[in-house]
Amino acid sequence: MTARVVRVVPDVSTFAVDDGFSYLLPDALDADVGSIVRVPLGGRTVRGWIVGRDAQPPEGAREVRRVSGSMPVFGPAQLGVARWLAQHYVAPLATVLRSFTPPNLPTRVPREESPLVPIRTRQHFVDGREAIEELGSGAHNALVVVPTAAEVDAVAGRLAATGRRIVPVGPDDPAKAVTKAWSVARLEDDLIVVGTGRVATWWVRDLGAVVLWDEQRRSHKERQSPTFHSRTILSQRSRAEGPRMLTTGAVPSLDVTSIGTPVSATGRRWGRVEVVDRFEEPPGRGVLSDRVKAALHHIVNEGGSAIVFTHRRGYAPAFRCVACRALRRCPGCGTAATSAAICRRCGARLEACADCGGGSFEPLGAGEGRLRDLVARLVGAEHVVEPGEARGIAIVTERDLVRLGSVDLAIVIDADALILGPHFRSSESALALLARVASFVRGGSGSRLMVQTAEPDHEVIDALRTGDPSAFLTAESARREAAGYPPFGDLIALEIRGEGDLLDEERSALQGHGALVFGPLSVSSGTRWLIQGRDLGAAKRALRGVLRRLRDGGAAVRVDVDPLDV
Repeated sequence: MTARVVRVVPDVSTFAVDDGFSYLLPDALDADVGSIVRVPLGGRTVRGWIVGRDAQPPEGAREVRRVSGSMPVFGPAQLGVARWLAQHYVAPLATVLRSFTPPNLPTRVPREESPLVPIRTRQHFVDGREAIEELGSGAHNALVVVPTAAEVDAVAGRLAATGRRIVPVGPDDPAKAVTKAWSVARLEDDLIVVGTGRVATWWVRDLGAVVLWDEQRRSHKERQSPTFHSRTILSQRSRAEGPRMLTTGAVPSLDVTSIGTPVSATGRRWGRVEVVDRFEEPPGRGVLSDRVKAALHHIVNEGGSAIVFTHRRGYAPAFRCVACRALRRCPGCGTAATSAAICRRCGARLEACADCGGGSFEPLGAGEGRLRDLVARLVGAEHVVEPGEARGIAIVTERDLVRLGSVDLAIVIDADALILGPHFRSSESALALLARVASFVRGGSGSRLMVQTAEPDHEVIDALRTGDPSAFLTAESARREAAGYPPFGDLIALEIRGEGDLLDEERSALQGHGALVFGPLSVSSGTRWLIQGRDLGAAKRALRGVLRRLRDGGAAVRVDVDPLDV
């Protein structure tokens, strides 16, 4: 009898085992691609995954000790996605395969698999209502990935109206409950799985649609290596496995539009927007303009509801020159300058106003605590309420938006600090966030979003005012493509802590593969490098050896592929 030989990738976080090792599978054991097994490795027994079969056993091949669980956790199509993700994120294959695996062992044998859904490579950007309508009329299972735990319940509640079975998976659910949900998704029909990024890799039976909810939210990207983005995972699964992909949100990202994704929602996307030009007001009026103060008094007098929005975290307000009222900007890179003497993006020294030479500047925004005090002094502390209350004025940051209902008035205190931030995605992210704030304003006479800005003619403000992001997206796409920034090029931030750093010969090798290597930049935790190129496929393969050397030497290395904050 011909020996059965399987290739197993041990569950060890190193590139050295990516190709797997050959093991003999005893006749008493039944396993296939995706099965979890226990195998000898060196002098110990470790968990691993079967990733294929070999024709002949190598000399000295050892046996699989046992099969864990009664069904595979991925199939050939999902394995192909895992290999692609490992290459894209420069991560060991074992690390990626863990994300495909439930926390506990699945124990039920699946029924006969239904045929794969026909491949539909087209993706669509829709609003949430359209996504729910399509999922409700679908005949196949679906997977919906939401940004945060709060939205698991909220979106699951909206989907329940479709009459289909909803399987919610919270990020803090216990391992037993998560494994049960995984098994239900793997075995049963006519259901919709709703969860955060942890479910993006799940092997769902008869998967007909994958949905990325509010796709521009930062929460969709992992902070630790591998820095998975749910959009990337679902897009690759759509290509490899065939389900239709839908993305939702107020404004599509360039990552979505650059691949020709049809945008089905047309017309104005949000309600009325009133632009408050801070340049019109003399210096010394404070953070709140006269028009905003009047609007807040009106809300209180009418018993209405309002939100006043400021930044979520790391707040650095925009400043303007007291003499000429021009927004303070770095003369080198154009980033909105703070009170600091050094540009937070390019490091250039900032001194007098570039327009008039003045040396005095005033902030155009404020943090959450100070803003709460300002509004309380203006209208009375009794009218400043918690986010989500039906009446009064709530001071909110991005983290509070998931708790909000409709309001009569929304106010953005400092749009400029968002739009002219230090990152290459700042303007795109600002439009998405500002449009999201606008979406909470209910329809009706007098209801509106008020946006304070010192640059009322900026294309982001124009897109917000008109309710149509298309012109901005076209212009931003041209700029990003010319610069070679994602999605038209590759970008990797490499952060190294501990002993060791990138060697000169390694830097030269990466450059030989078409990469531009910038750094090192000293940061509090060590050094930071930036690797850029139109196509870093070959450089990523070379980088695997660099990472292996550094990690074997005791260094901690974070590889951030397509970073958000560069």
